[in-house]
Amino acid sequence: MSENLLTVEQAAARLQLSTTSVRIHLRGGKLRGVKRGLQWRIPESALFESSQGSGGMTNTIEYSKVETNGANTSNGSTVRSPLATALALAAASETATKERGTRMANAASDLEALREERFGDAR
Repeated sequence: MSENLLTVEQAAARLQLSTTSVRIHLRGGKLRGVKRGLQWRIPESALFESSQGSGGMTNTIEYSKVETNGANTSNGSTVRSPLATALALAAASETATKERGTRMANAASDLEALREERFGDAR
């Protein structure tokens, strides 16, 4: 019997994330999926892997950067509500996007400096 495959929209709804975030996690390897043509398909088991933290996306996001209002358990682990987890993922994605923008701006200024050095004037 074959495993049920979800669309990006279905996975996003179940994970309480935007479709953009799901696609970012798929491209980054944080969420398991297959690309068929232009469309991603995500096995249902991949959502379970991610939520369990077995190398999935919840394990790779740095929660230390955001407040999640988690409740501590007797063994010291933190239990988060789905909403708190979604908010933490969204905040971490936003932070990563800002950092990527900064790197791109730095690369553009480095390119401009190299262009000046090589050709003698900037555009």
